[in-house]
This record gives sequence, structure tokens and C-alpha cells, in this order.
Amino acid sequence: MRKIFFSILILSFLIVEIGVLAQNDELPSPGITPDSPFYFLKSWKESIQTFFTFGAENKAKQFLHLAEVRLAEYQKMIEKGKTEIAEKTLEKYGRQLNQALEKTEEAKEKGKDVEELAILITEKTLKHQEVLVDVFEEVPEEAKDAIQKAIEVSRKGSEEAVKAVNGEKKEELEKKAQELKKAEIKKKIEEKPEVPKVEEVPKAEEKPKPKTEVKLFENTPKSCLDNSCSSYRDECIRWNKTDTECYEYRKICHADSCKQYKAYCNLVIVNNEQEKTINFSFDANYMTKDGERHFVEKITQTILAGHGNSISWTYDVPAGQLGRCDYNNLTEKPASEE
Repeated sequence: MRKIFFSILILSFLIVEIGVLAQNDELPSPGITPDSPFYFLKSWKESIQTFFTFGAENKAKQFLHLAEVRLAEYQKMIEKGKTEIAEKTLEKYGRQLNQALEKTEEAKEKGKDVEELAILITEKTLKHQEVLVDVFEEVPEEAKDAIQKAIEVSRKGSEEAVKAVNGEKKEELEKKAQELKKAEIKKKIEEKPEVPKVEEVPKAEEKPKPKTEVKLFENTPKSCLDNSCSSYRDECIRWNKTDTECYEYRKICHADSCKQYKAYCNLVIVNNEQEKTINFSFDANYMTKDGERHFVEKITQTILAGHGNSISWTYDVPAGQLGRCDYNNLTEKPASEE
């Protein structure tokens, strides 16, 4: 009986999203918003739906839909004056839009005709840019940088997608994109200046890839420990190295005022060796505001050739000493020598 109940529950999660990408100009309803204590249920539901979405084209549509939901949530948070939550939601929008583009490219590489999907993504992202341009003048100055970045992500998305479109439809979409750029200029949204291109000098040989890559994430979550939460949100504590896929979420407590926090730290190590399994060891630390380095633990990881590990640790820190995550004494040794 219990198995039947859970099967029906999962199916209900999956069925509810059928047809979400119907061709219309409206964003979907935001539903439960990120400031709700029940937002984690929505995140769980979306994860299940994505897991049970098969095929690169369908995955692309799913990520595009999720990006649109994030944009609708962003609008709602701006209406409520919650700019900090709004900015984080806009970052998620960018990540999920990029995932939609990656899945579209994957389908194309497998020989699929993705023109219809590319048209959909182009039309949707152009609509997203319209929404963001309209919001730009309504938000406080400190929130405008996040909108600028989101517009750039969305514009690059439409520019990439339209490459797979042909004929009159391509001309129509490109014309609309040009009109949007003019609208952005009128509203004084300036594109970030590009670095001037320098003529490439022929290289004798390409620079070899480093044997080890290490990335320490800076903007990791911190959860209030005072039991005075105004809201809970599911936030990522372990990312892949490109910050496009989350490996682990935690319910994070947000409070208007807090005396003690649990800071989450995340480090990714990639072993680029083609044949060697490597044992890595490092000291996981936390650097407080006063500049003091606090040792947390010694972490050892065995990483296969061509693979990477995402590693996390935590540190409880007073609000007045919030600083940053830190590591040192990284060593590596082939596993065969152990």
C-alpha cells in the first residue's frame, strides 16, 4: 500500500507540469516563492521531475521551464522588496538557462533536428529580456548589476539558439533581438565592454592542461543557528567545478538578525591525469574577519584519473567574525605509492 502511495505521489509531481511550455508570451505562475518556509518542497518536486525527464530535447525544455519559473519568482521577490533573495533567484535563472542550452547542443550533436527547440528557446529568451528591461528602472541601484548580468546571459542564450534556425523565421527573430537592444540603450542598460580582440599569433603548441585543478567557492551559504529563522530556503552546498550542477542541497535558515552562523564551505578538486589515481590531502580551514585562520579538519580524498570530487565542510562562526572559507597544505601522491 505504501509503495502505491509513493508511486501516485511521484506521478502527480510529474503530470502537473505537462504542457508548461505552451507557446505564449506569459511567464508561468511563480507558485511557492523562495521566501516561503515550504520552498524546499518545490525544489524537491522540480528535482524529481527533472530526474524523470528523459532525452536531451525534453531535458532542455524542462530546464527552460525552470528558468522561466525562476524569472517569475524574481519578479515576485522584487515586488516584495526582497532584493537579496531576488538576486540569488536570478543567478539560478542563469544557471538553468545555460543547462537548457547545453542539452540543446547535446541533442544537436546526436544528430537531432533541434530547429523547433531552438526557435522556442530564442522566443522565450527574447521575452525574458523584455521582462528584465521593464524591471530595470523599478529596482534599487544595488540590484541593477544582477539584472545586467541576467540580460547578458539571456542575450547570449538567444544568440546561440538562433544559430540553429533557418530562413524567414531566423530573420524575424534577429530583427526582434535588434529592437530589444535599442530598447535597452534607451533605458541606459549598457553592455559590459568587451576586451578588444588581438590578432592571434600562431602557437607552436597548445599549453598543456594542468594535472590538478582546484576551485574554492566563495559565495557559499551560511545558516543562522539562533532558531530565529524568518524563512528557510533550499540552497546548494556542493557544486560541480563549473557551478552549473548542484550535488547537495541543505535547508538554510535566514533571519533578520543573527548572532551565530554555520558557514558552509565547498572545494572542488579535479584530477586531469589520464591514467593515475591520485590521493589528495589538505587542511580545511575558515578565515575569520580578524584575519585568523581556524583549522577545521584534515581531509583526504582518492580521485580517479580524469575525475573530480566536490568536498564540503562547515564552521560555526559569530556574526561579527563572518569571513571566508580557506584551505592550505594541499598534497597529492599517486595511489600506487601508498
